[in-house]
Amino acid sequence: MVSLRALALAVLAGVTLASPLDKSEIQNLVPRQSTTWNDPYIKKPYAFAAQAVGNCNYQITFRRDGFDSRHTIRFYATYPGSSTRREITPVTRSWTTSRTGIADYGLYTVPNGNNYVISVHRFTGICASGSSGSAPSSLFVRSTLGDGYTYRNDFISPAITPVTATLPLPPTNLRVVKVAGTTGNYTASWSPSSSATGGYYALIRIRVYASELGGFVPGTRTMVTSPGQTSVTFKIYSRDELDSVAVSSQAATDVVSDPTIIPIVAPSA
Repeated sequence: MVSLRALALAVLAGVTLASPLDKSEIQNLVPRQSTTWNDPYIKKPYAFAAQAVGNCNYQITFRRDGFDSRHTIRFYATYPGSSTRREITPVTRSWTTSRTGIADYGLYTVPNGNNYVISVHRFTGICASGSSGSAPSSLFVRSTLGDGYTYRNDFISPAITPVTATLPLPPTNLRVVKVAGTTGNYTASWSPSSSATGGYYALIRIRVYASELGGFVPGTRTMVTSPGQTSVTFKIYSRDELDSVAVSSQAATDVVSDPTIIPIVAPSA
């Protein structure tokens, strides 16, 4: 079901905010990267963190407005002895791709988090010479408002200093089955991971029926469990369709499993 806030944002984006600019106006509005957030309709991202997980591999997490469909996310690194930012590209996978087309492996809802989600991004071989050389001294997240708006927002995060970390292993033996005798009820269960000291995120991918469009749009629902919990039961509304379920482990706050190896399964009959 499309939320009232999401519909309101869509209306604002399509009518109030997205009035076309002529060429002279566009040329006069040159985007400039800034640590100041300049979008009054989307909340500012925060809680930027980076984990160095070995072999020149890294994971960046930050908290992002769950309704943000208008900003493009890009990533940069700097290296010892230089302040020049080099763009780095996250590993891609087809699990959760954000509405901007940027690969967001995790859009994990924050409990009581005012509609924020944890955005998780995996990088491999980003030392100065790829899989060797100097490690990044700082990482950055850039959030750029798309074209067609009457204002500009080109936000760059503060420098993120990576910390050495071991990511929690994901659970195993994930199964998703329909609950017998019910309409739209499913149970996802898994074998526990000993490193999931902070519990699990069950990411439920749904094809949501949008009556306004006369078709389906992708959606992801997140369920958060306690460390010892190894199953969740959830309901899919009658006109929606369950696509798949993924489960990630959490250790410390926002330190989650490598998203490229989390189990993803479709429901069993």
